[in-house]
Amino acid sequence: MIPTLAGAFARPFHWYGDHMELAGDDDAGSVRPLDMQGIGALVARFEAPFGAADRRAAISLWSQYYFAALIVPTVAVAVRLGRTLPIEITRIHMRITEDGTPTAFLLASDGEPIDEADPAPLSVLLENHLVPFIETMSSAFGVTERLLWSNAATILAWSLSEAGKDGAKSGRGLQHGFSMLNAEILPNGRRNPLFGQVRYLLENDMPVRRRRVCCLRYLLPGEETCCSLCPLPDIRKT
Repeated sequence: MIPTLAGAFARPFHWYGDHMELAGDDDAGSVRPLDMQGIGALVARFEAPFGAADRRAAISLWSQYYFAALIVPTVAVAVRLGRTLPIEITRIHMRITEDGTPTAFLLASDGEPIDEADPAPLSVLLENHLVPFIETMSSAFGVTERLLWSNAATILAWSLSEAGKDGAKSGRGLQHGFSMLNAEILPNGRRNPLFGQVRYLLENDMPVRRRRVCCLRYLLPGEETCCSLCPLPDIRKT
């Protein structure tokens, strides 16, 4: 964990502080996020225990580990400490576990304070990391961008909801985070790929949150259901 960021990782984010480290001299073996040859080796290691399972499901699950390690700390630091992190995809690399999942992103610095006059303090997360990463992953591994965006949006929605409950120092960060989920068109005029990926519905007169696209986890050995947010009633974990 980066000591200056420790205050962002009180519950429920206490598991996520170690996902951000400062880059140093002991980064041998780390992987660049756009190095698809390197990412391919990680995915192959990760999916090996699943045998002949549908590869899309394994890649989807791997991406959820990636997005959690990236998005949750970024949001926690932005909202709870009022800081942005240098997470541009061309500037960072990641440390990995033995099973091929990301364990930490290695950053050039601990970031900088959010300018409260900045209307889009989390734009670096969307425009300079998620967009190029998801486009490249989809092309390299044959999974749909819609599936990957649904995975990212689900984690972003949870992170924002939890980060805003207490200790929030950056209302601008929280406001912009939710606008990234809810705006159909981005300020640059492009369609927002996060829009509509998380839906808020009424079921049995109760408000519920649902993914737009199933993550396919139920296709993996030993997994007969998906999460409680799954849009497929027969697959949804109750």
